[in-house]
Amino acid sequence: FKDDCTGKDGVFDPGENSVGLTIEGIGKANLETSIHYFELLKEVGIEVTKAFNGKEALDIFEKSVDGYFDVVLMDVLMPVMNGYEATSAIKALDRKDCKNIPIIAMTANAYNEDKEKAYEAGMCEHVAKPIQIEKLYSMLLTYKK
Repeated sequence: FKDDCTGKDGVFDPGENSVGLTIEGIGKANLETSIHYFELLKEVGIEVTKAFNGKEALDIFEKSVDGYFDVVLMDVLMPVMNGYEATSAIKALDRKDCKNIPIIAMTANAYNEDKEKAYEAGMCEHVAKPIQIEKLYSMLLTYKK
């Protein structure tokens, strides 16, 4: 995991050897489960940047190099700023990559109204927990640049 990728001038700089990167906003309550998912993603060559709340996910994305992230996995229920708010804020940033960045909702809330709320916030996919890792892999591959 790259825990500190901030380069000069506070801009997120992945370096030359980075592969497609995923950022996930997770709540600390989901940390153990999320670490398991991070490890599984890492095993197949997906680099993960983690954020522990929606505000932190927004800050990391905002400081990143334009076009750096392939996809965002966003937990819906997070402290400080929830996943819907973080998604809306990312989509509202004045950057070329923000309008089209695929943001995938990850939540235990799997009702149709939950999916609609995710889509209204700007998310393009909805993955219900517990996550079927094979389904997540294939979904992420469709967004790899």
